[in-house]
Amino acid sequence: MWALLPERICGQPVNIGSGISLNDLASQINMLGRQRNIPVSTQLDQAKHNNGVTSLFNAPVQCLVVYHPNHRSDYYNYLFVQQPMNGGVFLSQYLGGNSSSFSKQILGKSMGGIFGGVVQRSGMAREQEEHAYYDAINDLVAQALSNLLSR
Repeated sequence: MWALLPERICGQPVNIGSGISLNDLASQINMLGRQRNIPVSTQLDQAKHNNGVTSLFNAPVQCLVVYHPNHRSDYYNYLFVQQPMNGGVFLSQYLGGNSSSFSKQILGKSMGGIFGGVVQRSGMAREQEEHAYYDAINDLVAQALSNLLSR
């Protein structure tokens, strides 16, 4: 089960109407990933809003996890959840998991000296590769939503 942390929300929720399911979104993301040769996997899972004291009473919700199949535990995962709000259904995006290259980048900067510089340079290359992946996934998700909203 994933934790939906307020500090890890990505942007504002998007109104997607009521005719789009997380399965629809997963299918579109997987299809576009294959077409664009972008390594991406999806999985339906459970998540729970973790907003402090009341988190004990929050019921789990279904979420769509979008992740790099070769970097499941060292890249961030995107978590998508649907929430009814203001008479519509909104899709929210959260970060899940951790990124090892971002923590190495911070470690390299804090260590300084020759070793810190080596860790920082190698971390920067991995961080740039990881950023490029996130950009590609964001474009892919935007296209998937556009396809689903225009049908």
